Amino acid sequence: MKNSSGLIFIPFLVLGSHAVFAGGYATDVPSAAAMGNSYSGQASGMHNISDMFVNPAILMSYSRNQINIDGNYIAPDLVIGPNATARTSAGLGNQNIDLEGDGSEGTHGDKNAFVPMLYGMLDINPNLRVGMGINVPFGLSTSYPEQWIGRYKALDSEIQAINLSPTIAYKFNQDIAFAASLQVQYLESNLSTAIDFGSLLIGSPNYAFDGKSEITADDWGYGFKLGVLFTPNQFTKFGIGYRSKIDHTLSGENDFTVPASAAVITSTGQFVDTDITADLITPETLNFGISHQLTTNLNILMDAAWTHWSRMDTLTIEHENPLQADAVTNFKWNNSWFWGVGANYKYNDTWLLRTGFAYEQSPVNSTYLSPRVPLNDKYFASLGFNYLLSSCAQIDVSYIHEFFKDAHSDLNFDDPNNTFSGSLNADYEVGLDAIAASLSYQF
Repeated sequence: MKNSSGLIFIPFLVLGSHAVFAGGYATDVPSAAAMGNSYSGQASGMHNISDMFVNPAILMSYSRNQINIDGNYIAPDLVIGPNATARTSAGLGNQNIDLEGDGSEGTHGDKNAFVPMLYGMLDINPNLRVGMGINVPFGLSTSYPEQWIGRYKALDSEIQAINLSPTIAYKFNQDIAFAASLQVQYLESNLSTAIDFGSLLIGSPNYAFDGKSEITADDWGYGFKLGVLFTPNQFTKFGIGYRSKIDHTLSGENDFTVPASAAVITSTGQFVDTDITADLITPETLNFGISHQLTTNLNILMDAAWTHWSRMDTLTIEHENPLQADAVTNFKWNNSWFWGVGANYKYNDTWLLRTGFAYEQSPVNSTYLSPRVPLNDKYFASLGFNYLLSSCAQIDVSYIHEFFKDAHSDLNFDDPNNTFSGSLNADYEVGLDAIAASLSYQF
């Protein structure tokens, strides 16, 4: 019998190419300046050294030693529609029982988050730069009430990946620069779900018989980035950035909570604390961008990004306890594209104004859409500004709103992985607001 504990790893594969609730399971916040353009202009380096996150070759566009400190506050809004339904069969096969739960109508599953970033660069000589980026490319924080109708699919989800990216960039001539980065990524998580012991013991789900599974796991992984910047003239820049996949073998524990009313279940040797492992690949991304100085004061920016989300096909959780069956979760994700345009207007020698608009496809297959992060296609709209404090220091402040198409879960018993955790039919309304600020200093 498969158990529902395996399903709680879904957030590892539900945070993409661009902040929390992005195309897949990534954060959209490499920098405050890029946010002001809806993340356009990164591949061609039209913001500051933080654009090294997408294209490390942009370091050759900047001189003097520099440091950039960013802070991003993300406020998602995730609401379950009023007609959510769930059923459970608990592997009985011959009966489906309607599941009732508190807070199914208008339930909020969102949690706000603060995402910091840090970038630095050393100007070695006219043709050589070295840099370091420390950022959070993947992250998730959601929480549902313990008695909500989808509790056998998701309760709490916490995930964070921290990337360290030492970088070296070299300028071959006036037109072409190339760079490479090492990616050192630490990924950690804490994910929980309720377990339906009631259907096993008394023939129907009952909150008094609910158990709980909490998985904590982490791993270090390694990859690389490559970037090229082509500047054919003083008005135009082309950039290409590639971020490789990273293989993770997560290891940790599955801690089970079994209420006294269901204690007999542990006599089978199942649902006792055990170590776990799970293989996960964060996907590669290819970014393209062009920027052009249309007038003395106006720059036009365009970016596109492709992410190899089809790597997210299935996920297997292996339990060290041989009596606890491994859990397999289907995702069947599709590769996706991001498209963005933006503009920077130099108002005077002190103020630069930013704006942008973008569209991103969701990679999620709606047949397997999870309440961990219920995704659909989305649009971005943003505003921001850059203010020059002195010849050495400047600040960026930006605001973005992300408009998601409504999403729908139809997790049913056609998928054998839902046999124990039950079905869930629910609509989701999702939106996101974020503000960001950064300080750049040259020395």
